[in-house]
Amino acid sequence: NSFRQMFRSTRSLHIPTRDLPLSPDTTVVLHQVYNLLLGLLGRAKLYVDVPVHGTTKLVQYFSFMTYCLISKTEKLMFSSYFMDLWNLFQPKLSEPAIATNHNKQALLSFWYNVCVDCSENVRLIVQNPVVTKNIAFNYILADHDDQEVVLFNRGMLPAYYAILRMCCEQSPAFTRQLASHQNIQWAFKNLTPHASQYPGAVEELFNLMQLFVAQRPDMREEELEDVKQFKKTTISCYLRCLDGRSCWTTLISAFRILLENDEDRLLVVFNRGLILMTESFNTLHMMYHEATACHVTGDLVELLSIFLSVLKATRPYLQRK
Repeated sequence: NSFRQMFRSTRSLHIPTRDLPLSPDTTVVLHQVYNLLLGLLGRAKLYVDVPVHGTTKLVQYFSFMTYCLISKTEKLMFSSYFMDLWNLFQPKLSEPAIATNHNKQALLSFWYNVCVDCSENVRLIVQNPVVTKNIAFNYILADHDDQEVVLFNRGMLPAYYAILRMCCEQSPAFTRQLASHQNIQWAFKNLTPHASQYPGAVEELFNLMQLFVAQRPDMREEELEDVKQFKKTTISCYLRCLDGRSCWTTLISAFRILLENDEDRLLVVFNRGLILMTESFNTLHMMYHEATACHVTGDLVELLSIFLSVLKATRPYLQRK
């Protein structure tokens, strides 16, 4: 009864049950039911045709399986069904241009939860070349004015980008591959400037960015060049697309990660980045003095710190001139 009652009261797709007191007999029954549900993954693709079945047919199915993840044991039970899940996600759920596909959201939530604290399931992703080639292709509509779409993305995207982040944490090769993917650059450009609407997704995207710029002692020259190119591409993208008057939090978060050396900072200078930072500073300065917005003090200090580091980087260049 407690299992059923707690399932009914669960509201988040992203937080599986923890510390649920189950007797050994109850656990056996749970595993029998869970195994039966896992065995149906291969047939689930029969119910993703939106004109026939809509976009919610599989929500309770994946929600219940997520609820069954009370320990690592259940996560490892999923491993042998991994390809059934993948063949359901791609291309049946990932490719169609459907703004709010709740089946996809529920699948990604389950997939995320079976990967958390289970490197074996993450390894299934990064060691499969078909999966690594296609996992970054996932239709996302970035309509920031449609509240239904915003709420859907707020629920779906954190799980999706967290899966990609866990893969990067385990595989340097996948990290390099993902860093150059067009859809990641799209996400940096179209999602990170809207942190207030997608806080979880933006946090995961900046986590990914940190992994993309991280350098290991054993990196080859080619890999170091890839990191350099990623920073150059991403800095240039932000300098083109950000509005300094409203996107200072994005600018601060991105530059804190991307501006690691004087070469990075000079790229900002040569691409009119000082104007962008000045616009952000003027907005924050006005908010600080003309409104009850003392909460921007931290942002103001961080922006000035970045500004100072960029200006200092110009000193050797000006001396050579």
